[in-house]
Amino acid sequence: MLLSELPLGKKAKIKQLTCTDLRLKMIEMGLFEGVEVVKELETLAKGPMAFWVNNYLLSLRYSEAKMVEIELLD
Repeated sequence: MLLSELPLGKKAKIKQLTCTDLRLKMIEMGLFEGVEVVKELETLAKGPMAFWVNNYLLSLRYSEAKMVEIELLD
């Protein structure tokens, strides 16, 4: 499952980052293997979405969220 597909309010654990060019940027933002995330907000038409990551709210583009593989926890 991809981070972009995570239902609103559900918790997941990051399994893998599939991007190569944005990998360092994602790690610097706190997105790396084993981190738990919760989807807090989403917009219509595949717009930006926000996730709770390590006690802060992180906003990602839909295209960025598609590059993160997750494992659903709830």
